[in-house]
Amino acid sequence: MTSKPHHTAAPVRPVTPRHPARLRWNQTLGDNVPDFQAETTRGRLGFRPWATGNWVYLFAFPSTFASVCSTELMALAAHRAAFEKLGVRLMGITPAGLQNTLEWVLDLEKVFGLDVYFPVAADEDGSILRHLGMIADGAAGLGNRPSLFVDPENKLRMQFTYPAQMGRSTNEVLRCFEALKDIDYSGLAVPADWTPGDYLVAPKGVKAEDMQRVFGEDWSKIRDYLMVAHV
Repeated sequence: MTSKPHHTAAPVRPVTPRHPARLRWNQTLGDNVPDFQAETTRGRLGFRPWATGNWVYLFAFPSTFASVCSTELMALAAHRAAFEKLGVRLMGITPAGLQNTLEWVLDLEKVFGLDVYFPVAADEDGSILRHLGMIADGAAGLGNRPSLFVDPENKLRMQFTYPAQMGRSTNEVLRCFEALKDIDYSGLAVPADWTPGDYLVAPKGVKAEDMQRVFGEDWSKIRDYLMVAHV
């Protein structure tokens, strides 16, 4: 009796997606901000090469040719000197096509006589906004006004989100950058309602002898847990 020939099963080939999914970043303070490529009103840019070594204000707005978004863009453009003095670069992101975004920016420049000197990235399909965690999973589009504050080491230092119906305060954005830079320079902390030039406080863990060694007579102790540097 002749036995039937034995057939060896063909190995299963791994399945590779044609277009690998881009992982969504979970925004956490201190994390590296992920890189991305974008078509912007200032040409095609890679975020990391453009941003590294600079403080960056990365902000998104829900649409073009809209009242609140227009006032935000013009307010930022009007404060160019203040941002440049602090060494802060700006980049906006909007879920619109490049041509539409360019037409909007050019019209605003014509109406207000200001130069929108920073790039505005056109993200029509929302892929960059999702990549940056600015659009929630399952959301149809951008329904708010998120902001990311990035330091020269590409670390996320601060974030906040305004509702769609409320324009962001440019003065608050500038205050936050000044605060972050003062914190890094001094090693101290910023108290409530601080404005540039106000006193700083010792963060938890700093001892009186440390304050005396660094600041001499230019500090005061209200309590062991509340010490003020007069700088």
